[in-house]
Amino acid sequence: MKVGDLVQYKVDNLSTAFFNTRMAIRNSDKKEKARPVVVGIIVDFETNYDRFGDPIERVAVVNWGSVISEEPDYMELLEVISNC
Repeated sequence: MKVGDLVQYKVDNLSTAFFNTRMAIRNSDKKEKARPVVVGIIVDFETNYDRFGDPIERVAVVNWGSVISEEPDYMELLEVISNC
């Protein structure tokens, strides 16, 4: 992953509760829930450090367009769909 890549959430790893709280789901059928395809672009990376200055984790800052503005997301939850 690098700045400028188009990404989306890995749907198989996320629960329905995650999508219910984060994004609107339209229930066209009571048995199946249509999951939205939301595409974002990586605009930056943030590294979190512990008190000794050692890096703990690195997260991608993703711009989700009109649904959600820029927010940090764990890279394990994202999949690249287009490289820049």
